[in-house]
Amino acid sequence: MHARTLFNITRTRKLVNVFMTLAGFAVPMCMSCTSSTTLEDIPEIEPTSVDALTFTCQMQENEKEHVTRASQSLTTGFAVSTFKAHGFTTQQTVMNGYKVEYKTSGTAWDGTERPFWDYTTVSGQSEKYWDYASFPYRFHAVAPYPSDGHTVTIGDKTLTIIAPYYMQTVTNGVVTPTNAEPYIVAQVQRNEDGRDYDMFVSGTDNEINKVSQTLNRYVSLPFHHVNSKVRFAVYCTSPWATANPLYIKDLVVSACSTDFVKAATGYTATGTAPSVATDPNFSWYVGSGTSGFTGLTKVQLPTTHTPLLTFNGGKSVEGNDLSKHQSRSSAYWLQCPGGIKQIPQEGVQLYVSFELYKKAVDSSAYKTFTNIPVKLELENGDIQDKFNWISGCIHTYYLIISGIEDKLEITFTATLTPWVDVTGSLSTDLEQ
Repeated sequence: MHARTLFNITRTRKLVNVFMTLAGFAVPMCMSCTSSTTLEDIPEIEPTSVDALTFTCQMQENEKEHVTRASQSLTTGFAVSTFKAHGFTTQQTVMNGYKVEYKTSGTAWDGTERPFWDYTTVSGQSEKYWDYASFPYRFHAVAPYPSDGHTVTIGDKTLTIIAPYYMQTVTNGVVTPTNAEPYIVAQVQRNEDGRDYDMFVSGTDNEINKVSQTLNRYVSLPFHHVNSKVRFAVYCTSPWATANPLYIKDLVVSACSTDFVKAATGYTATGTAPSVATDPNFSWYVGSGTSGFTGLTKVQLPTTHTPLLTFNGGKSVEGNDLSKHQSRSSAYWLQCPGGIKQIPQEGVQLYVSFELYKKAVDSSAYKTFTNIPVKLELENGDIQDKFNWISGCIHTYYLIISGIEDKLEITFTATLTPWVDVTGSLSTDLEQ
């Protein structure tokens, strides 16, 4: 048994942060590869093909139920490792932590003038070509390119990131810290038919780039978030409140649970070695829980309430009029429609406190709610009061105000949707 040599990069000088767009865990790293019989360490025998291995790139915003889907180009670079004949004894390393640079404008391989991504501009990195006799290809990536003091180690079966991940809080629309998730991840497999499959979500039927039905020059790349995202909104179904406009003041959503995780010093994930190239069980997706995170910082006292969202509100705050928010589709997002990032974990308990004021008489609170636990009634009648935040997903909680006059009450609903705001492939064509 030979020890596996991983690609390990520790950045000791300032590098430009870049969002890579490639198919797989693109890993920014300085290569120091030692001789080994490990599959991931076997260098590529150059193919005779003249078809350059290229990528296209875009970022998609798709936070359901509050924005319209849109897309834009990524504007940073990244690093990537690529393996051909992946999972077979003939596996070879095509790109060993290649750095891919972002170019603001140029003539792409399809003849259009647009931003593109190029890896041949980096010293020591040669242009790569498709080897049509050595499918499947596997692409592993991490984005953006590692910065000072961060270490990224990537292999064909193991990923280790040493960099701080944080929970975010929001106060009156201001989210802190801004860089709570330093790196995101992707892994894609291209099979013989030229179609690309997102291997981050298990299952070979999870095809991306469905437009391409034959072999093509570029690879599509979806990046996945490692953190979770949490959002909060409110709406009012009470006809009485429509005739008597209400507004919110001093709303606080807090988390209170045993060992609530506030931060981590890194992230690790492993995948099983595929017995065949199409094995769908290789996935670095950790799901719920903190199993992928290391160096956890926890709130020690289970009775401590950790504020997540604070909304001071008031009559003059734009949108703070419940008569205008009477359904989920028109819910009020409390100045934070984009939500806040959290460390994925299990057993989270949430509490809400706030005051309601009448717009006509706002000298004192009309109704006060203090530390109301967020509880959901499930379809089977069970009550859920603890929540599992899942990596790569958006958890949206809706506070619903109903009833009349002094009998106003609140209930809750929630949705779970994929967090798909960073998706794409990388354009690295070199015919310019």
